[in-house]
Amino acid sequence: MRLHGRDNAIDLVRDFMDRSNGPPPAAVLVFTGPRGYGKTALLDTLAAEHLDQHVPYAFINFAAMGPGGIRGLLDRLVFELNRNCAAYGRIAFPRYIVGRIVLSLNMADADPAQVRARIDRVLRQHRPDQVLEPIIQDVVGTVLAAGNVPQALAQPVAAALLAGVTTWKGRRQNLAPGRDWYGHQDLGLGHDPLDDLAQLHHWARDITRGNNRENVERLLLAAFLADLRHGFTRTRYNCAVLLDNADEPLGRQFTRALVRLREQHAENAPGDPDPMTVVATSRGSLVELLTDRAAEIPTIDNASVADYRERRARLHGDRRHWYLVRLTDLDQAHVQTMVDTWAPNRGNPHHLALVVHGLTRGHPAATDILVRSFAAEPRNAIEPRQMLRARAPGDTPGDAPDRTTVLERLERALLGELTRSRRLMADLVTCSPATGLDSAVRLITRGGLAGSDDPEAVTRSGVWVPAGRGRTVILPVLRRILLERLAEREEGAPAGWDAVHSWLRRDAAGRGDHAGELHHALALGDLQHVAGEMTGRLRDTPVKEWLRLLRAVVAAPVARPAGPPNEAIARLTAWADPTEQPGGAVARLVAALWLATDPLTGERRAELHTIVQHEYAAVAPFSLDGLIRLYSEADRHQDLARLWK
Repeated sequence: MRLHGRDNAIDLVRDFMDRSNGPPPAAVLVFTGPRGYGKTALLDTLAAEHLDQHVPYAFINFAAMGPGGIRGLLDRLVFELNRNCAAYGRIAFPRYIVGRIVLSLNMADADPAQVRARIDRVLRQHRPDQVLEPIIQDVVGTVLAAGNVPQALAQPVAAALLAGVTTWKGRRQNLAPGRDWYGHQDLGLGHDPLDDLAQLHHWARDITRGNNRENVERLLLAAFLADLRHGFTRTRYNCAVLLDNADEPLGRQFTRALVRLREQHAENAPGDPDPMTVVATSRGSLVELLTDRAAEIPTIDNASVADYRERRARLHGDRRHWYLVRLTDLDQAHVQTMVDTWAPNRGNPHHLALVVHGLTRGHPAATDILVRSFAAEPRNAIEPRQMLRARAPGDTPGDAPDRTTVLERLERALLGELTRSRRLMADLVTCSPATGLDSAVRLITRGGLAGSDDPEAVTRSGVWVPAGRGRTVILPVLRRILLERLAEREEGAPAGWDAVHSWLRRDAAGRGDHAGELHHALALGDLQHVAGEMTGRLRDTPVKEWLRLLRAVVAAPVARPAGPPNEAIARLTAWADPTEQPGGAVARLVAALWLATDPLTGERRAELHTIVQHEYAAVAPFSLDGLIRLYSEADRHQDLARLWK
């Protein structure tokens, strides 16, 4: 998927790497967003178009990492940061390599004095091939065994590491800089380095005991960061480490260990941060470890180094070393660009962009799928409901049961591995009419409609996103897709359309939520009740509140295709007396707005907006205080009618 709408994110990473005005903040920059928001595409673009051959960088996908823990990860970082970079060259890691030498020694039965002596003797070896080459080959071998690294890179990287680790006095190899660091660790410890190296060997010899594994990994990571601080100095920008899928256990473990060490180092040397910009991606679980689900997180539109520094000043402890940034939806202009690129001759391109954006709300992956699907459709009519059930582009033709529909492709893009759980999928479909997480929790725990043994799993599924004012909702495009699945259930099913909306309607009425009660009543097709309530409120409610209520109500989902607009409005309001005012006008207004708001209505909206325009003008004289406001709404829908013609 080509990257759209992410220029601000790329600029933000560059600002966090820029050393021209002094060391940039040593923050872990975390881009977060639901599945399909282009997080991996962002890192791919950063690597290929902005980092490669400009600064040393490493790209780690934690979802594809093999075994090895933090030590294996550090081997990978040492390897990748030494790939060829014309603007920099190699980076030496003498402290890290000395630690790896000590870990390689087999002295299971030796006493502490013997361990010290053996370490000292090994580190004073005259020839690099006796000590260093096996260790460096082990580092390189660990990386190659994990896959996704070309074999051709092994020898040049190994040679660069060997040249960087060794310094020579005459004809003697000198590992003293790497060894001596263990005595002070940039913390002013004043230890004998051989004592601390012997302790490292002791921890590694019984790695599963107590905190030994954590101690080994912490010390190796500290050595790695010290190597960067002491050896990476000749460029305007930091080196970069890109961490995809940092929600994985190793990703959370590594980033949190890194932040703890940075916090410790900042206490001792606040003006000497490591020159490594870490950019991670998270769908949410890493973010939830650091902040609450409804917390306000800056978006890529307002995030900046200055904003980070301001937030950091208000925080305490290692939380100061994280900067969470929320990826946003694509705007209308970005969607129009995608349509103009891939479907320029598909009906009316402007209408197509409006329809796609209205359905996806700019979700990047869903937008990409829909635009490409419409581009592959031979007919010019822009009908989203039909498109959802059409064969997905690139699907292999075959029998109908075997084909992949656009709806199924969207489900996989939006839900990934969650689609493998039929029970969870069924519960997500059941919860799709809920207008927020709170109502979904009540439905799933009290409604008796869940099919899973763990009904609350739906609230932990990772499909919920903040919606402002402390609200959390299902990702809008996913909600619309799940609602289509709910409408497919048999009429009268225990957890069918009518059963779920009826329960939510009763729940809203019991809580005094008038907007919720009318919203679900309209979803059930009870337009007469809704129109009656809205007519009664028109005369005694300030028009600003009345319009807010109307918009919440007509956002109710439509279960089935309504047909041609004129016929649909006539059918929906057949019970209304056209001579009774304002009741008849309110009924037609609600019906037309309901269908015009439905993102699956397609491009036949001009007639609906024309009806809305006339009915707003008809009800305006009956309002409590909003004559001009309602005439303005009529004018707005007149403009929308022109837009859709």
